[in-house]
Amino acid sequence: MGCQQLFKPQQACRSQIPSFRGAHKNNYGWQLSMNPSKKFDGLEYCSVYVSLVDYGKGQDCQLPGPVRATFQTSLLNADGRPVVETAGRLVVNDTLSIFCKVLVLGVKQKINKSAMPHWSPSAKQKNVSFKSSFARDFGKMFRDSIGTDVTILTSNATFQAHTFILKARSSVFAAMFNTNMTENETKTLVISDFDDVVVKGMLEHLYTGETDCMNEQAQDLLKIAEKYDLGGLKADCEFELGDKLDLENAGELLVLAQTHNAPDLKSRAMDFINGNKYKLLKTKSFQDALNLLMLPL
Repeated sequence: MGCQQLFKPQQACRSQIPSFRGAHKNNYGWQLSMNPSKKFDGLEYCSVYVSLVDYGKGQDCQLPGPVRATFQTSLLNADGRPVVETAGRLVVNDTLSIFCKVLVLGVKQKINKSAMPHWSPSAKQKNVSFKSSFARDFGKMFRDSIGTDVTILTSNATFQAHTFILKARSSVFAAMFNTNMTENETKTLVISDFDDVVVKGMLEHLYTGETDCMNEQAQDLLKIAEKYDLGGLKADCEFELGDKLDLENAGELLVLAQTHNAPDLKSRAMDFINGNKYKLLKTKSFQDALNLLMLPL
């Protein structure tokens, strides 16, 4: 804030000098005072002081208390410009002009945080966003065969993939492509015991964590997940199949869980069977499952 004060001899007392204020955010009241005609080493001089006289009502004004500020004063010549060297005409029409600039330091601003829009995502949101972009980018690499270095052959289809993805997601693939096995030397993997759609679904899940054929191919996806040690795919298959347990497939899914090391699916199947055993005993599919597993009920 800056202010020009005009002093006349009769205004030497501070109470007679008008105060000046800052902007609307910080309108503290300040006042200049002047003690004229003092002598020091035989020379006459005037002293100018700046004082805080009130706290104002600005939105950034602090409660009553100490206010840290710096100030700069300048004498103005007859043209209203700061005097930078000794000048002869400082008093014009019996008036001395003094310019004062005050800078308030360390003012605490009051911010209504509740009115600010929430833009910073939580750690959970950032994690979800990262996984989504990760799956999208790696899925594109698979679909568009970008930088692939291994060929996967089925009975009727050919897929291109990346050995580093296969090795990172499967201990079986890691052993296969880190040794002198044929697959590593030829960079070709033949999968003839699963349908094309199942192999494609397995690869989609490896790259993105999901596949569109889960609903129709969950049983075969669980089998291929067990063969190649794909824990994430296997867990998703167990969840999918567990939600589909009914009187017709309970025995079949129990056999699948038992023969393919699917403990979560087995536990859910047993709970379902124990709650519906009298109805299940009347079905041929469940009797066949018991005979296959040789389990008494």
